Amino acid sequence: MKTAFLLLFPLIVSISSGNFSSISPSEETVFIPYQDHLEEVDGEKIYKKKCKWCHGREGDKTKKNVASLVKSQLMDDEKTDVVRNGRGSMPPFGEMLNEAEIDAVITYIGTFARP
Repeated sequence: MKTAFLLLFPLIVSISSGNFSSISPSEETVFIPYQDHLEEVDGEKIYKKKCKWCHGREGDKTKKNVASLVKSQLMDDEKTDVVRNGRGSMPPFGEMLNEAEIDAVITYIGTFARP
């Protein structure tokens, strides 16, 4: 908190005095993101919550009209598009999951591929 105040103090002084010309970042200016807002996205957890009911625990469920993730020949960008926009009987998840979550799921389902 003290660091944030020290970084913002020149801005506060400049705004209160109406002098905006003195605000300029220097090489010494350090911007620190709030760490409590950064969260690692767990693709496995998302998969188990949203995907396993149709695709199975390991992507090998062979229900009618459900793609096998084990045998999938799609590239990651194509998989991302399918997750985001849906395809066939699969609903779109683009409004439920953000890009980081979709990427994490795609990375996780990549572990299902078998030679």
